[in-house]
Amino acid sequence: MNHTSNPFRSLWSQRPNPRITVRMNKTWMFALQLGFCFAFGSAQAGNLLENGGFEDPENPFAHWHVDYSWNKNHADEKNHERLVLVPSLAGKKNVVQFPKNIGDGTRLESIIIPFDPDATYEANLDVKGKIRIYFMGYKWKPGIRPHEEPTLPELRKIYKSNQAVTNNKNWERVTLKIPTKKVTSDLQKKHLSQIRFITLFMWCEHGGSVDNISVIKR
Repeated sequence: MNHTSNPFRSLWSQRPNPRITVRMNKTWMFALQLGFCFAFGSAQAGNLLENGGFEDPENPFAHWHVDYSWNKNHADEKNHERLVLVPSLAGKKNVVQFPKNIGDGTRLESIIIPFDPDATYEANLDVKGKIRIYFMGYKWKPGIRPHEEPTLPELRKIYKSNQAVTNNKNWERVTLKIPTKKVTSDLQKKHLSQIRFITLFMWCEHGGSVDNISVIKR
């Protein structure tokens, strides 16, 4: 019997070319790696907060406001000394801890973000303990000429969003938005149009922790 005339025999004998298989495997691996990098990069690019996970090796509080000695308020003179970075806590890495029993509280504030009144800004963060979280709105102080790198001493607070208040011994994921709902009235629109910048603001008096913070513009 002629084996080549048997179609099943012919299919069974047609083994894949090992060189082609290796090339295809490498191609698929490269495509998967490229897709992962693109997705990861896109997620990182969406966060308006640089160093939202406090992972800067030289300064874990880089791109965060922790020193308020400039405002000449006695309660804030040592704010930057009270905040502590913990390498690991309850399953999280690089965690910022607020101290307990500080009568005037301790604050942590994000970088200054230019505000678009037609957009929605969404904050997401991991929180443990009792912490107040809200968006703060600013405009230029009188006499300050607008420029591209504003600092807090140059700005005046004019807005405070609805706050999220946590009180959980375990980690919880908190979401906060500005505006909190669709703006419909002309008065609301006028009020938001006066805001030039926002920050994400956290205040704690009885101890707590935060990590993995992001602010996304939608």
